[in-house]
Amino acid sequence: MTETTIQHWRDTDLDDAARRFVEDGALFAGQVLTQDELVEVRHHLDRYAKYVIPRLPEEIVRKTVRIEEDGVSVRSAYFMDQIDEWFAEFGNREDFKDLLRRVTGWEPELYVVETFNKPAGVGSAASAHQDCAFLPLEPMDVVHLWIAIDDATIENGALRYWMGSHRGGLREHIPAQWGQQVGHEFVGDSGEATVMEVPAGCAAIHSGLVIHDSPPNTSSKRRLGLLCGYRGAHTRYLTENAG
Repeated sequence: MTETTIQHWRDTDLDDAARRFVEDGALFAGQVLTQDELVEVRHHLDRYAKYVIPRLPEEIVRKTVRIEEDGVSVRSAYFMDQIDEWFAEFGNREDFKDLLRRVTGWEPELYVVETFNKPAGVGSAASAHQDCAFLPLEPMDVVHLWIAIDDATIENGALRYWMGSHRGGLREHIPAQWGQQVGHEFVGDSGEATVMEVPAGCAAIHSGLVIHDSPPNTSSKRRLGLLCGYRGAHTRYLTENAG
């Protein structure tokens, strides 16, 4: 990752960001957390892993926590906002919602906060997928704010986006090791994907319909990311158990 001056999102061209969201479905948003806030987030993620997860009922752990193949390292934790008040408040930060309403043009409503850890050396890949495949909504107005808690680089498994793929709508998905992946109709040449390197404290924004993946982390550095997911306040769930 090259050294560049990173702008806070409020200092960026938000009209251009809104245009890129429509055209590309994903964009680099700039800085969203100060260094002090980054330290606080790391503290609460450590607290969640050490003290919250071990105290959860087994049934909840099965539904909300994934462990890497080494049997020890946490791969991901889902619905943290529904389990822990601090993460609910974090996902509902007004500055995050202000950024997203100015990029999307609609009112965002938090539906999930989750972490993707990519631990050093054992962090597994995420297959190419669309987030809307996991969320039965109408219309499919979904946006994710993916915040880098560590520097996300090519070496440690930064996200890769197939820019513009959201314009094709929701594709068929088939089972994958960690959930679902786009079906065989999608031939995902990694050479066509855009790697989104994101410095710690900064964020990427992506549509729930843009196809994206991330390679395994074979490096010696962790790649911790915290995702806040939002649906349009005007959307509705298509099944009673969703959300």
